[in-house]
Amino acid sequence: MLRDGGVLSASRRWFRSATTGRRMLLIATATFLPVVLVSFLLGNALSRSAGVTAEVTSEVDTLVSPVLSLSDELSGAQILLDRYFATGADVDREAVLSRTRRVDTAFAALEAAIADTSAPAVAAPTGRERGPLGIATRVTNARASWEFVRDTVAAPGFTVPAEPEDQAALLRTLGAEIASVRGDLAGVAELATRRVSDAATEAQRSAGAMRVLLFAAVPLSAILAIVLVAWLVRDLRHGTRALREAAEHLEDGRHGVRVSGLAHGDLAPVARAFNAMAERMEQQSRELHEVANRDELTGVMNRRGFQTDLETELERATRYGRPLAFLLLDVDHFKTVNDTYGHPAGDVVLRAVADEMRDAVRGVDRVGRWGGEEFAVLLPETVRADVEHVAERIARVIRRRVVIAEGEPIRVTASLGVAVYEPARHGATTAAELVERADRALYEAKQAGRDRVVFAAS
Repeated sequence: MLRDGGVLSASRRWFRSATTGRRMLLIATATFLPVVLVSFLLGNALSRSAGVTAEVTSEVDTLVSPVLSLSDELSGAQILLDRYFATGADVDREAVLSRTRRVDTAFAALEAAIADTSAPAVAAPTGRERGPLGIATRVTNARASWEFVRDTVAAPGFTVPAEPEDQAALLRTLGAEIASVRGDLAGVAELATRRVSDAATEAQRSAGAMRVLLFAAVPLSAILAIVLVAWLVRDLRHGTRALREAAEHLEDGRHGVRVSGLAHGDLAPVARAFNAMAERMEQQSRELHEVANRDELTGVMNRRGFQTDLETELERATRYGRPLAFLLLDVDHFKTVNDTYGHPAGDVVLRAVADEMRDAVRGVDRVGRWGGEEFAVLLPETVRADVEHVAERIARVIRRRVVIAEGEPIRVTASLGVAVYEPARHGATTAAELVERADRALYEAKQAGRDRVVFAAS
């Protein structure tokens, strides 16, 4: 018997790592004329499959790279736009205008890539597609949405509306248009990945045809040829199936999928390219989610992200009968701080308040900027006694904090309105009702002299 690591073991390792061409050569030398003919037919089918895979992989790479670059520029534009609306400063407007030109350049690069490929002719496939639009149409729609945003903020004489309500309404409109652009770009990437899935399916069908051909030639083949060709077919079927399944997962939005077990052979470059593309898309998804839900000034969640978490936690609390607390905090006399020390000092105060609030709650709790000088806190599964403790602690640490801005010490206090939701006691409720209760309690705290905590009536 050959010991482990001997000739047989070395042969197995060589065969597993060999490309399909080398395996086919070994099969041809081990068989007679019928097997040579079978090998020729198998190689021809494999060549067609590899050609389709290489063509689609190149096309996907040509499309996905400009899409990801454009997504990067859009993320930057969203951040700069939020900052400009928060400050109204000319320098921030110039930054927004500069970024819009970069987004236009990225759009031009994507449209040039589409023009250089067969992608414009590719419509969404029938069956499980998410929409009837093809790649070119989606890019055209994305361009139209972006031009609305660009033409709005780049219009001569455009200024940020003076009223906070008008600012918020316009920013929501522009944010919705940018979200529409991202949605269309996601559709382009989805169609591209579906092409990979279709190519993998075609390659798998070719592998199935190879297997049928093998079994038809068994009576004319030697035992060694049977073993080697069966091994080849098994590896090809495994590889194409793994690639197809991974592409389907990616198409369904599961960006964490990776193709494994294809370190060698003809499909290895395709697997590596697919994994690199999936990793980049996963990173882009995380970054876009972070940008879309983070307040640029304070680093806590913005109102959009906080509202989503509030509705999710409220649904969970209702389903499982667990208490949920919502706190609304307003920095006292914040307008006086801005008028006395300037808006940069006001920004320092807001960041300090956000830092103290983060340190005063648990890791599972949520802290967000509700708007202006208002902040919100979400306390899942917290009974009233504990909520009182947390609310008083937040008020206390803010009261003790002395903010130094432009060399001047600024003392800060805050008023808090608290609403506690207990499903067994209150029955079904909505996020809007919970917010309204906390807002009324906050109003009572401010009317009672500020720097205090008031709980909403049960």
